[in-house]
Amino acid sequence: MKLSGLKFVIRTNDELSEKEKDYLIDVYHKLFINIYGNDFVDAFSYVTKTNAKELINETYDVKILATNYNKAKDLLDNLKEDANSELLLIYINENNLIGSALIKRMDSVNSIVPYITLDGVDKDLEREIWKKTVSFIEKYLNNLGFQKMYLEIPLKEGPLLIRAKELGFKEDLEDILVEDVYTYILNKNLEGNNSNVEQNISY
Repeated sequence: MKLSGLKFVIRTNDELSEKEKDYLIDVYHKLFINIYGNDFVDAFSYVTKTNAKELINETYDVKILATNYNKAKDLLDNLKEDANSELLLIYINENNLIGSALIKRMDSVNSIVPYITLDGVDKDLEREIWKKTVSFIEKYLNNLGFQKMYLEIPLKEGPLLIRAKELGFKEDLEDILVEDVYTYILNKNLEGNNSNVEQNISY
């Protein structure tokens, strides 16, 4: 897969198609497994080689135990009520959805990106796309007047720390906006980055 036609689009829950919602629940489900580890349903699915989504849909009792799946579904459902959060969808090669990022406004000057996920993209392109995604969000937030961007990185994704630091992010234990024992929290001042950015942009 070549890096061509990379496009970022800011969306809300109401603008998502059912196909996009299904994709996003699936990729965030995988991300939460990576962050929090397998829950009962994930472990049972892995051992028995069965489909976790089918298990979840079978009975209410099983659904209660599917904590990672529920987190993914709640993430999308809560966007309907949360005016301070929005999704950045990542497309490549003729509108092929390959990932997403959640952007949350913490207050008038601080914003945080707790989740960036990529799925269905070659590993040799993942590094470049991840960095372009973070750079796009920086410019987008700066254009809206935010002064600082916080970035969360799962503890199991150590290499992402290097990528983030290459983009100017730093880990400051005295400046952690959100406490999360499952992620690293990095930040970057956005003041002075006056590049304008559109909500839909292609590379």
